[in-house]
Amino acid sequence: MKTYHTGDPDSFHKVVEGCPVPIVILGGEKAETLGEVFSVVHTSLQAGGKGIAIGRNIWEHGKTRLVVEAMVGLVHEGWTVKQALAHVG
Repeated sequence: MKTYHTGDPDSFHKVVEGCPVPIVILGGEKAETLGEVFSVVHTSLQAGGKGIAIGRNIWEHGKTRLVVEAMVGLVHEGWTVKQALAHVG
């Protein structure tokens, strides 16, 4: 199921726990920084989310390929926000 991140790890964990199917987060509004996007992704995964469905915060970035690779690192390889940011440069 796709949903927005609640903005708070504890409340998002309650959403995940209360849903009978895996949760992926939507990208939402355009973020100010890439670090903000990576932080939301990382937090949602730590709270039990299973993935992402993000558009503009990836495609409108000048280094799209590197951002996608960093998202793969966060979702599938357990990267930290710091690792994701370092990958994009």
